[in-house]
Amino acid sequence: MVPTPILGGLFIAGAGLLALGAWKSIFLWAALTFNILVILAALYDYRRLPGQGGFVIKRTGDNRLSQGVPNPVSISARSRAGLPSIIKIKDEPPEYFRAKGLETEGMLNPGEEKIFTYHVTPLSRGSFEFGGINLRALSPMGLVWKQYKYPGKWEVKVYPDLSGIKKYELVSRKGSPLDTGLKLSRVPGIGREFERLREYQPDDEYRQINWKATARRGKPISQIYQTERYQEVFLIIDAGRTMTSPVCGAERLDYAINGALLLAFAASKQDDRVGLLTFSDSVKTYIPPHKGRRHLFGIAEALNDTKAMITDSNYGEAFRFLACKKPKRALLVIFSDPADARETGRLVKSLSPLCPPHLPLFVTFSDPEISSLAHKTPGEISDVYEKGTAHMFLRKRAAILNGLKKKGGIVLECTPDDLSVKLINSYLRIKSRMQL
Repeated sequence: MVPTPILGGLFIAGAGLLALGAWKSIFLWAALTFNILVILAALYDYRRLPGQGGFVIKRTGDNRLSQGVPNPVSISARSRAGLPSIIKIKDEPPEYFRAKGLETEGMLNPGEEKIFTYHVTPLSRGSFEFGGINLRALSPMGLVWKQYKYPGKWEVKVYPDLSGIKKYELVSRKGSPLDTGLKLSRVPGIGREFERLREYQPDDEYRQINWKATARRGKPISQIYQTERYQEVFLIIDAGRTMTSPVCGAERLDYAINGALLLAFAASKQDDRVGLLTFSDSVKTYIPPHKGRRHLFGIAEALNDTKAMITDSNYGEAFRFLACKKPKRALLVIFSDPADARETGRLVKSLSPLCPPHLPLFVTFSDPEISSLAHKTPGEISDVYEKGTAHMFLRKRAAILNGLKKKGGIVLECTPDDLSVKLINSYLRIKSRMQL
């Protein structure tokens, strides 16, 4: 039993009568009688509330949640009581979940069912369990709340962010980039099989211009070919020490896994074969290139189980392992973040046995907070030191990226928020230009 402000106000009134008893004894008897009546009324009001079976409570939702984004969770409540009830519902999500709208309140009439929805944001990947569901019902006179606890253990598994895949699939079905910044899933290129003619666009190459069609129509016309299919894409994810450092509130590895999963889905839409290699001080996971939904699910499970380790990354062992598998020419998408020029040199040197024939695409993350400090106008002496430190860090990063570019690969540096769009567009651009 939980008292309400109404019951508290009645007890305060009884205390006022008790205080008047110091002046006249009649008020003492009045206070005693009043308080007894209030207690009896509260007990009677409490007994009018239904028992545990007066409400049917169920939790519903997808047991596969996405990390770092809001996921809806619904709780349905159905009344078996004979009177209308004002109820409050509060769920028990796992400890490492942020919840918005966790406690909800509403009126439930006899026989009525209502669904209350709130959102949880998991902060890390893995398996978790929800606890019970707490419900409070207000008594008919509004004097007390009755507390109920319904068992609601619910096991969920948190995967890398799947919202990007759903958005990309929507874009692919509609054949329009909408407002996502993503290009179409079927990308025109300069392959061998002719597809169609269209007006010249600024990012088209001059060799795509069809001069006869241009002369006939009086404006530049490009000839478009279908991109090559059945190529290979290898996702290579560094899970070593440098990938544990946070950026925008999460580990670099988490963003790398989200981007890799979205790229795997996009590549499968292009009929390309996708493989996976994760490593830290040694090779942790290897999945040969293949395609199909079952294969993608296997990659998603492997990525979900990948954890960063506080060890130096062994680039040499990882790339030697991949070379021994002798894959055919592939796009090597390497998610890593070398700490300094020396580590960059080790990465580039270790990659030598694979390039050529393979094409490396290096993906690293920039920190928007550091960029903001570098461009901030100093107001105090401490700001000057922060600005200088930020500039030194950015020059160091530039040297690292230049070291990667010397290998002849492609370097993609972006903020975590821009990763999905830029990574997919880079992949599609490589396909359309037949660089693979």
